[in-house]
Amino acid sequence: MKKHVIAIAVSLSIPLVAHAMEPWNKDTVYNSGDLVTHHGESFVSSHWTQGTEPVVNDISWDGWIHINADTIDNYEHETPYAGGSVVNFEGDIYLAKWWVQGEYPSKSGTWRLLDDLEPSPDPDPDPDPDLDPKSPEAIVGVDKDNNGVRDSYEVAVTEAYQNPQIVQLAINLGLEYTDINEIALDKSIQLSVEDATKKYNEILVLEECAEELLKTGVIEMTPLELHTDTLYRALTYRNGKERIFEQMEHDLDAILTIEQPCVGKMAEEAVK
Repeated sequence: MKKHVIAIAVSLSIPLVAHAMEPWNKDTVYNSGDLVTHHGESFVSSHWTQGTEPVVNDISWDGWIHINADTIDNYEHETPYAGGSVVNFEGDIYLAKWWVQGEYPSKSGTWRLLDDLEPSPDPDPDPDPDLDPKSPEAIVGVDKDNNGVRDSYEVAVTEAYQNPQIVQLAINLGLEYTDINEIALDKSIQLSVEDATKKYNEILVLEECAEELLKTGVIEMTPLELHTDTLYRALTYRNGKERIFEQMEHDLDAILTIEQPCVGKMAEEAVK
């Protein structure tokens, strides 16, 4: 994925070799934030991936973000960042979910820390019984470990799926569903057409892969069904998707045509 060239006035950019750069290997499991080279290009993994070849493109649904071949730029507080931008902040790598300026990555929900994301070993499976089920707090749910995924959803995922690739697909979708909640519940969020299109297509491809796994009998329930486990969560999901589509300016031609939504090891699962 392309990103803007950013001028660094005070601190130098961080060399990729400082983050354990290595050639891509189809048999290696990569977690969020891992860096690889492939065919002379550099990539950072946006989420768990195995067997999916990094390619230069403008969308990260395949698990890879194309970056500058020499450096990851340090975060600059006054610089505007487009969705998909990758920066180094205090030694950690962050991904901008959509356009952002003047929000420190470690303190802003607009930035996603690219780090190994595993289901919590001790999540909270139950909602707070005192909450109004229509309230944003009840819809978003409890996230005790602050990993960006609702605890009860993590419980449902680990109970529904045993295959680690499918668990990670569901966790990746959980991050996207958190973004959808934020977009639905916070009307101040305004995405650029480009950012909205990327977000919509990334969600679309991941969900189409899950639907493919469902149709081929690999899974019995999709991550979306696990996520929308109440009427109000289902309505919030629908409203969030509609807001993203509105901010795409209802451009049907910008929606990806998907022939093979599952990639790498996930595609192998779908055809077994």
